[in-house]
Amino acid sequence: LSPVCLGSLRRAAITAAAGVRIQAANLENALAGSKILVVGRELQKEAREQDIDRLLDQVDGEMETLAYDYIDPSGVGVFLQANTLGAMEALLEIVKKDCDIPISGIRLGDISKADVMKASVANEKGRPEYACILGFMVQCPRDVELQAETSKVTIFRSDVIYRLQQQFEEFLADQLEKRKLENADEVVFPVEMEILPKYIIRSKKPVVLGCRILRGMLRIGTPIVSMMHDSNGQPAPFHVGTVDSIEKEQKDLEKGDVGDEVAVRFNSGASDVVVTYGRHFDYKDKLVSKITRGSLDKLKDLHADEIKEDQDCIKLIHLLKNTLILYNNVQIKKKKYRLRGRSSETAKAHRG
Repeated sequence: LSPVCLGSLRRAAITAAAGVRIQAANLENALAGSKILVVGRELQKEAREQDIDRLLDQVDGEMETLAYDYIDPSGVGVFLQANTLGAMEALLEIVKKDCDIPISGIRLGDISKADVMKASVANEKGRPEYACILGFMVQCPRDVELQAETSKVTIFRSDVIYRLQQQFEEFLADQLEKRKLENADEVVFPVEMEILPKYIIRSKKPVVLGCRILRGMLRIGTPIVSMMHDSNGQPAPFHVGTVDSIEKEQKDLEKGDVGDEVAVRFNSGASDVVVTYGRHFDYKDKLVSKITRGSLDKLKDLHADEIKEDQDCIKLIHLLKNTLILYNNVQIKKKKYRLRGRSSETAKAHRG
């Protein structure tokens, strides 16, 4: 370390590799790990001030560049804190590229109550799993920890970056499983089946059919429709019921995979119509899961890892999206049109 003692801090030059003591005003505002930029002594006053302004813009630009490259414009994501620019860059690389997690904001320095408030925005936006602060080589006072508990913000801190990454990934995995359980009734997995006409076990009350799974995955609780068409060739899906049970070789299953030939029992619920095979639908039309825009969003959010490698499943999702959701939208528009017509007729009757 140079100089060895603090008696004289003046040095004309320094050579690598050595630690250097720096004496200057306002050092408490300096960012550890940032570059040392030099203003030339030979510059005159006006040129010197211009050079200082240029260097200040350069320093501000370092954080702005990090924000532009890494922060998600939606404002949803985790909040990162580190003690130096170098540490922040390393943390950004891991969270954004290795973990593929959106980032809502960054700051250098110890964790404060203001940082907790910024991180808590994820709760308001419906993404509680991102209501987190990842602190790399920073401190967190006790009163800030209490504020985090009240605001439902989880704080992770470590001086070892890979330990911090491991803690966060384990937390995300636990949160994902929790959200899967909470949204199990809203998620509809894509499936396409053909009816095996030789294995019609019950035609009604309840309908029990032998089916072969062609694409996707069959789960208990999946709403199923028969992909029928009207006289004009337009989709006219008929609701068969919800999958009540799946059986293969006299064994109950929780799910069925592509190629499986299974006995499927359907629960038509409190329908006014007694759903009957051979009367309302038959083997000529495929059976598919009844998806909605909301169920599709949940599927992408919670089960993307299960479907992203299955190209046939992805194609099936696009097919169902383009037919069922479009059909639902058309039916909604027709219903609104009929309601307007009735309102208009009622208004005319009153005027009459």
